[in-house]
Amino acid sequence: MTGHPRWSDGALRQSYSEPSPFERRAVPEIPLAVRLLRREAPDIAFIEIENLFAATRPVELTVRHLSKIAEQYRLSPSSTAKVHLAIYAKAYRIFIDDNRLTDAEASYLYELRRVLSISDEDITAIERETLIPRLEETVSMLVEDGIVSLAERAAIDQLANDLRVSTLVRQEFSAKPLARMMNKALAERLTGRRMAEEEFDAFVAVGRNIGIQPSFDNATPESLQRCAILWRMESGEFPIIRASIQLHDDELCHFAAGARWLESRSRTFASSVGLDATIRVPRGTSYRVGALRPRRLTVDELAEIDTGTLYLTSQRVIFQGVERSFSQGLETLRSVDVFADGIAFEREDNRHPHLALDDQAEAAAVLLTSLLRETPAGRTAENGMSRLAELRDH
Repeated sequence: MTGHPRWSDGALRQSYSEPSPFERRAVPEIPLAVRLLRREAPDIAFIEIENLFAATRPVELTVRHLSKIAEQYRLSPSSTAKVHLAIYAKAYRIFIDDNRLTDAEASYLYELRRVLSISDEDITAIERETLIPRLEETVSMLVEDGIVSLAERAAIDQLANDLRVSTLVRQEFSAKPLARMMNKALAERLTGRRMAEEEFDAFVAVGRNIGIQPSFDNATPESLQRCAILWRMESGEFPIIRASIQLHDDELCHFAAGARWLESRSRTFASSVGLDATIRVPRGTSYRVGALRPRRLTVDELAEIDTGTLYLTSQRVIFQGVERSFSQGLETLRSVDVFADGIAFEREDNRHPHLALDDQAEAAAVLLTSLLRETPAGRTAENGMSRLAELRDH
């Protein structure tokens, strides 16, 4: 039998010593309309069968006892099968409520399925429906804290053993729900943040300890690559790209993306707070992805000046548009305003260009704020902030 040991009839009879999972209930009268129209009464038949098993052990019953009840309540073969399956499922769920299926309970279920004529396929379906959510709940708590030790893995295996989970259901649990949970957890970690190589290795170790290897859909490799790039930029490893603009002899280009140059004639639009606030990143600090969700900069107060390409180099912020361009040295930037779809900063002429970058805004924010930290002024500001933190701590 799927999920339960197979014993001889003699062993089964000797092992059962626990009371029935069923209790007697009052049997309601068959409604008049049901009697007159000679309709089925499966709900009442269910109670009759429960009462039968409450009074008599399955090993002492035959299929004929159940057939009489089916005939009494005019059950069709399909209705009979549904009632029998519901009876077995109820007993099964009562027995495993304490996360353990004893030998005596397994023996009872073995005889119960015999007299109810429950198939192997139905047994597996009940196990799948009942046990997989229970195992998922246990594993999700372990995955959530990011650490799954071998001892915790052993606890999962012990739970599966105590519940007598069949090999088939164990395989299905590992192949589908458990893998889906791991991939979901991975996706959540990749959304809105960077993941260093050692962090990813630790995550894979979690999967290994619960017996699976995370798989990746089409989007995940792109997410991994994006996270790796952001993490390296924040750590001071900047990509070097070829640019179609004139650079200084000692200048390197690290970023290029299509952008729209927008400007606001009023600063009042940036006064929102909470999750809709602009994130201002002062010199000496880096933009941390996911710390706060900045609002979008595409609002009515912004007017488009030109479209073109934004370049971030080791020395400058450069915008090259169709009609207008500008260049701003990193040394003269005091802070960067980060939006969900772009960045903004103050120029020396007191103008505030907003550069809409759509899906490249996050990378531009991380790179630009990291570049600002590398400038002499940025290092001075960083040291000053560290000193302030020390003073606060004392």
